[in-house]
Amino acid sequence: MRHAWLSHPVTVVAALVLLLNDHLLKHAWPGPVTGKLSDVAGLVVAPPLRPCCCAGAPIWPPPS
Repeated sequence: MRHAWLSHPVTVVAALVLLLNDHLLKHAWPGPVTGKLSDVAGLVVAPPLRPCCCAGAPIWPPPS
């Protein structure tokens, strides 16, 4: 259950909105709405992905 956020419906929908917005909507209707939509979707998707990306990262400074 450590990465349960990755399969949460809100995270999945936000990732789909981010992809759809960046690849289709921004080209069809450029403007502030599509920019903010991308920002909000990114803020929803980024926190669940952070632990996955940093799982094997070394801790600095090393514990003594």
